[in-house]
Amino acid sequence: MWSRSAAAGTMNRTDGLTRFTEIVLRPRLVVAPGTDRARALHALEKSEKHCLIAAMLSMPVRVEPEITEG
Repeated sequence: MWSRSAAAGTMNRTDGLTRFTEIVLRPRLVVAPGTDRARALHALEKSEKHCLIAAMLSMPVRVEPEITEG
């Protein structure tokens, strides 16, 4: 199993300050053939829930996972 992630952010300038208003994370998880995809997705969701960095951010963090066999 291996993974790769991409991230994108949206920034807006308000009151002279530039800030991120949204972050989108796109983790790609490649699992062995026959792997329980629901279990793999659950592992990704659990890692998102317990991410210290995401918990400290004041803007929404959206996760769009992709799970493939390989």
